[in-house]
Amino acid sequence: SPLAGFGVLNKVVLFFSSPFWSHHTDFFGRTVKHPSDRGLFFLFCNWFRASGHYVLIGLAAGASALGLEQISDEHCVAEAMLALEAMFGDSVEQPNRTIVTRWSGDKFAYGSYSFVQVGSSGKDYSVLSTPLASSLYFAGEHTNEDHPATVVGAYLSGIRAAKEVDRDLQSIATS
Repeated sequence: SPLAGFGVLNKVVLFFSSPFWSHHTDFFGRTVKHPSDRGLFFLFCNWFRASGHYVLIGLAAGASALGLEQISDEHCVAEAMLALEAMFGDSVEQPNRTIVTRWSGDKFAYGSYSFVQVGSSGKDYSVLSTPLASSLYFAGEHTNEDHPATVVGAYLSGIRAAKEVDRDLQSIATS
């Protein structure tokens, strides 16, 4: 079977001076009418509880995320604002600061998260964590079956890989 896929989830971070949304709601999503808009700001994360600031993070996945990388930051922000205006109407104010990610263009990452692609399974994460010949070890969010695509998964996989290295070195030392 094919192993876990690797994709792009870009973010547009919007800072506001006051909320036009319920700051008690952590996430809100939207549906789109046209298949070509699938994945484009399908979810907004409210970071008020985490940061104490009025911050929304708009998520764009797949082809929509890649499409955002072909346009200016200003155009990306405008697209996010259109999505918010479709949900909240005229109450939407302009952000006072923005951040736009471009993960596929990052020469150190070339993407952002693993995912279970068609034809694969969650077990593939464990396959990707298997050391080769007790000399090459793997860590990263893509090697943690219980917490894939998360910082926690990456962290825990590093601990797991370090224990594997230690175990194999101990084995060599006692043989």
